[in-house]
Amino acid sequence: NAFHRYCAQCHHEDLAFPPNFLHGSPGQVQEQIRDCAERILFRLEMWELAPSARLEAPMPPVTALQRLHLSPEQWAGHPDLGVLKSYTADLLVSQSGKSPRLEDLAAKGYDNLRACSSSSRLGHDGRERHNFGVAG
Repeated sequence: NAFHRYCAQCHHEDLAFPPNFLHGSPGQVQEQIRDCAERILFRLEMWELAPSARLEAPMPPVTALQRLHLSPEQWAGHPDLGVLKSYTADLLVSQSGKSPRLEDLAAKGYDNLRACSSSSRLGHDGRERHNFGVAG
């Protein structure tokens, strides 16, 4: 799975940050990717822009690509980037009925895009944990 190959090093942890959308059962992961699709697509789309025009850091970050022996130039045209973008775009189409456009996402502002759900809120039994005033 392309998400695990390119995103798991940072997003498979049982931590609240960065969003851990790859942590949990297969069903939880699918739901979390769906919840995070706007933000994931936004970050993936940053690879289409010149570095000076990027509104947020592109994902996966350059350091993650280097671990996979890929340069930013190779990644920008890599078929797996297309797979990740297509998958998240399809999720958004299924939610809204229309194709997502970077311009529309940028107009909302990254911080106003749908927040990623977090499996770190879930206990080992899949039920939500309550921290009662404790951050995390």
